[in-house]
Amino acid sequence: MTKQRKQTVLTIALLALVALAVLVVMGGCVTVQCPDCPEPPLASTLVPIDPLAVRERLCFNCSSADNLVKNGYDIIMYSDDQSTQKLKLYGDTGDVDAAGEVQVGTFMNLTAVTFITVTNGAAFTPTGTFQAIKAAGEVTPTVETSGYTAGDELILWNNSAQTINLADSGTMKLSAAWAATQDDVLRLRFDGTNWLEESRSAN
Repeated sequence: MTKQRKQTVLTIALLALVALAVLVVMGGCVTVQCPDCPEPPLASTLVPIDPLAVRERLCFNCSSADNLVKNGYDIIMYSDDQSTQKLKLYGDTGDVDAAGEVQVGTFMNLTAVTFITVTNGAAFTPTGTFQAIKAAGEVTPTVETSGYTAGDELILWNNSAQTINLADSGTMKLSAAWAATQDDVLRLRFDGTNWLEESRSAN
């Protein structure tokens, strides 16, 4: 990055901080232009909103009526060759919603959530898409259906040396009963009421 470009980026950052300060104190609408960015230029507009809500909504090229992106440029994150930028959302129930496709350039990385020890005859509640399960002995548990949304994906991974069974009955719509030994995987999709099997592997 050239010295002139660094100075331009610093100036834009300072302007953005001033804009946020003005919005918090007084409310208002501020536009920051990026004259030295690759085409198309980046333009950020903070719409007039309640100053107390500024921490909860940041809008780009918005109309104040609907607080949605409206006829604006794409929102792009730039970094040089020596850095990696990440977009992080923090919160107990933060969602990323997209009206169109979500495209991933390399791998979709699903981190295995905390192990659940399942027990015979009891329902267990998965806490994420890639759910590792284990048991103290051979068991036949059930999978909870409350609290999930139609379209949710669930990948169950038996990470214990014990056999974990799931019956093809009730809200479990499987191709056949699942008798999972160590490292076997079952992939499911929630339809709003039932868990539907998509695939399985015996590993």
